[in-house]
Amino acid sequence: MNKKFELPFFTLCLLAFLSSCVRSTEEDFKDATNPTSIARYETQIQPIVNRSCATASCHSNPNPSAGIALTHFEQVKESFVNRPAPSDSWSQIEADLMPISAPLSSAEKELIQNWMEHQYPE
Repeated sequence: MNKKFELPFFTLCLLAFLSSCVRSTEEDFKDATNPTSIARYETQIQPIVNRSCATASCHSNPNPSAGIALTHFEQVKESFVNRPAPSDSWSQIEADLMPISAPLSSAEKELIQNWMEHQYPE
């Protein structure tokens, strides 16, 4: 590659990578964490999973980390329901072991707890 273009190319790649790691704010979840509301996969959980778990380097197809794909509702539900602690997804999240890129916020964890308590609604 031409030296003249190496730094701008590298900078562009780095910015693209970092922009995919945007964290949600507590404000993003204030309505969904209301104790009377029910977290749903498609509206609250899937965006968290897509942003933090089902990324190219982790739990997406074709070669997901630890053989655990998290690209569809059933896969995500299965990762919470049918794995014994401490290997289940919730135990990993609660201990801040997953996602590897950065722990989830307390609001994101509350949403996932809400989703689990209400039997994983789609």
